[in-house]
Order: sequence, then structure tokens, then C-alpha cells
Amino acid sequence: MRTLTSVILAALIISQVSLTSCTSDMHDINEIHQRIARAMAMVNAYSVGSLTKCGSVGNDAQFCGVKYPVPEYVQYFGKRYDNAAKLVVNGIKNNPSLKASAACVHDVKGLYCNLMFPRCDMQSNEITFNTSNCINSDVKCPTAVHNYIRKSHICDF
Repeated sequence: MRTLTSVILAALIISQVSLTSCTSDMHDINEIHQRIARAMAMVNAYSVGSLTKCGSVGNDAQFCGVKYPVPEYVQYFGKRYDNAAKLVVNGIKNNPSLKASAACVHDVKGLYCNLMFPRCDMQSNEITFNTSNCINSDVKCPTAVHNYIRKSHICDF
């Protein structure tokens, strides 16, 4: 099995722990950032499934459009992860002070969805994260969005 670096796994756990605890009525991007910061200071990780077994999120990830196999642990929280990604993306999209272009919003969506829903391949026994949106969002997004992504540490690997 391809070894995931501890930094990538820690970034995934931190983002998923903090975003899983988000409620659907949170609309403030700063509150989400504060949750991520608090989660980084105190992460308790619990196994909710295998990293080596693949599953499907079915219709639970409609915002992210996930149609590929994901690690077993992701399928249990597919709807929450999808809602969390939607909350972050809509917070950026609907905040007029951020002035995020459609291309920026698209890349931020790809960034969060690809990190929340890694691909799982049982034949090669691999989990892969598509991190290209870290670079794309850095290029296509205004400084305020770029700074938010940097502060959340989701592209620090």
C-alpha cells in the first residue's frame, strides 16, 4: 500500500474533524476558520473504518459529485463531508468582500471535495488525494481567499 505521509493524513483528519462538527446553520467563514484552528490544537482521531477497503458514498455527495470509490471510513460521513464542502464553498462564493471569481469558486470546490473524498483503489491498494486545486486556487483566487486557505493549513503538505 502506498504510504500516506503523516502530514497529509493529519491535514485530512484535522479538516474532516473540524468540518464534521460544523452545523448546517453556520454561514460565517470566520467561524469555520476558528473551528479548524481549534481542531488543530486538539485532535482526537478514532477509527471509523478501514483505509484499505473501498466503498461508495452513493447519493450522499451530490454537491461534490463523487462517483468513484472512496475509503471505507469516508462513506460513513459522506453526507456530512459533502455538506461541509458546500458550506465552505458557498461561504466564499456568497461573500461579496472576497470577490471570488467563478474560476476561483470552482477550484475551491475541487480543493475541498478532493481532500474530503480521496479516491480508493483496492487493486493497487492505494488512496490518492488530488491536490492540484491547492495550486490552482492559489493562482485563480484573490488574496483574501488565498489567505483563508493558508490559515486553514489544508494545503500544507
